[in-house]
Amino acid sequence: MSDAPSSTSLTASAHERRKKVRIRLAMMIVAMGLGGWLRLADLERAGPILWDDAYMHLEARFFASGARAIAESAARWREERRTGQDLWKLDAEVARVRAATEGEPPFYGRPAHTAATLAAMAAFGDVPFAACVASAVLGWLTIPLAGRLAERLGGGLGPRAAAIAAPVTTLALAFAPYHVLYSREGFSEGA
Repeated sequence: MSDAPSSTSLTASAHERRKKVRIRLAMMIVAMGLGGWLRLADLERAGPILWDDAYMHLEARFFASGARAIAESAARWREERRTGQDLWKLDAEVARVRAATEGEPPFYGRPAHTAATLAAMAAFGDVPFAACVASAVLGWLTIPLAGRLAERLGGGLGPRAAAIAAPVTTLALAFAPYHVLYSREGFSEGA
C-alpha cells in the first residue's frame, strides 16, 4: 500500500479551500459595500464641521487654484514663444498667479491628506465636502487593510485563526462607530 494521498482526496481538499476562499471573499465584499455605504452615503450634505476641517479644504483649494494659475501663465509663455508677441512678463505673471490663488497656504504639514482632498476636488469640483470625501475614501480603504493585517497576524496562531481573524476584523471595522464617524469628517487626524 502506498502512503501517497489519492487524487480524489486532493481534489476534495482543493475544492474545500476554494470554497473557504469564496466565503471569505464574499464577506470582504459585503463588509466593503456596507462600510463604503456607511462612510460615503449622504456625504454631499456634510461640510466643514470644525475650523481645522475647513482648513484642510482651504489648503487643497490653495494648491488647485495656484496650479490652475501657473498652467495659464505657462500657456501664455508658450504662446509668446510660438508667436513672437510680447505676452508674458515675469512681474505681471507673478501678480496674476498671486491674485488667482485662493485658499490658505499649507500650515498643518499633512501633504497626503491635502493631496487626497485635492483629488476629491478634481473629481467633484471645489465643493465644501471634498475633504470629507477624501477622509471617507481613505477610511474605507483601511477596511481591507485591517482584514489583511489580522489574517497575517492570526496566521501565527494557525490557519484556522487566520481564516477567522480576517473576516471578523473586516466586519468589525466596517461597522465600528468611531471609525465611521472619523472617516466622514474632513480633518486628517481621523483619516
